Amino acid sequence: MGAADTNQGASRSTLILTTAATGVVVVSVMPAFLVGASSVLLAPELGVDEAGIGLTMGTFYLASAFSAVFGGRLVDRLGPGRSLLIIPLVAAPVLVMIGLLVRELWTLLAFLALGGMINGMAQPASNLALSYGNRNRQGLMFGAKQAAIPLATLLAGASIPVVGVTLGWRWSFIAAGLLAMPSCLLPYQNLFPKHRVVPRGERRKIARLGFVTVMAVAMGLGTSAATTLAVFLIPTAVDSGLALDQAAVLALVGSFACIATRLASGWYSDQGESRRLLVIVAVMLAAGAAGFAMLASSQLTGVLAGAFIACSFGWGWTGVMMLACVRYSPNAAASVTGILQAGGATGAAAGPIIFGLLAAQWSYREAWAAAACGSILASVLVLLTATRSGTQSSGRGGLAQERRAS
Repeated sequence: MGAADTNQGASRSTLILTTAATGVVVVSVMPAFLVGASSVLLAPELGVDEAGIGLTMGTFYLASAFSAVFGGRLVDRLGPGRSLLIIPLVAAPVLVMIGLLVRELWTLLAFLALGGMINGMAQPASNLALSYGNRNRQGLMFGAKQAAIPLATLLAGASIPVVGVTLGWRWSFIAAGLLAMPSCLLPYQNLFPKHRVVPRGERRKIARLGFVTVMAVAMGLGTSAATTLAVFLIPTAVDSGLALDQAAVLALVGSFACIATRLASGWYSDQGESRRLLVIVAVMLAAGAAGFAMLASSQLTGVLAGAFIACSFGWGWTGVMMLACVRYSPNAAASVTGILQAGGATGAAAGPIIFGLLAAQWSYREAWAAAACGSILASVLVLLTATRSGTQSSGRGGLAQERRAS
């Protein structure tokens, strides 16, 4: 009876913790993905082309990259409980203000810059929170949390036929902001009874910055390709001959595929050590590159197949990489993943900008070919690091186990 109650309590804590971390990530990244999903509707009103839409996404992720390293350190000082409370309270009003106040491109860029800075804290905060989780379920928890990003894409895509087409794109942002507020009301604060603030010098020592920096570069390359899916998949599908509502359905299917891949890879990650996890990441990035190359096809069937493969594998690897790096530096989860977030956000900023410029100058075909090159370069870098670094796993849930023992 006692063991059953303990297991039930652990399962409930895992569910609450994962839900809180997922909600924070969804709220923080939603401004960027709503812009991408609504681009066909808002671009004519604001007078921007593909390059302008790429600039909006680039602004969001540049701000995120700028704040990520500092944000990771700040989260380490605040602790996971306060961080998960503060972020939704700040991020939700940004969504509402975009819907109410944006009339020109520069105002949209300003709000997206603010939202990007909030996003720079969200990933380290959620990763630090999950490092306290059940050590036998950390892989699944990280997979579920990373699935929050394609979930945001799914919700953003669903807002087009449900809200955007009928009421206007502004109401998509307003509704998202209002719905985001309850995410800060989950009873997760008591799940973090102790949080030791690691001194700066000790944090630098245990973070193993050489390995983490290489992973940040690889994450930037991979994310530069993957983030374009959230912005340009629907316009590409429309350009290939699909109607807008059909293209929105394709984006929804791609988001479901990415969510399933991240959950499955997270579950499998609970069985592996860090070096094997990086090999999995490299294989997924290579498969994703094939999907991006298929999106460059002039045939509609190639675009459809490429969208499914790119969404599944080309954007499904991030949770495994996050978990591998947290296991490699278990006592500096927020700081380490803050560095990863800086690399990923830099790539996410550069990717849409470069893609938008290539699409405006030439076509979507050349732009998707460039995205495929970025993904394959990331795969090579991760594979070389996995085979040469001799990465050793710190054990499943090392940080949580160590903290509970203290």
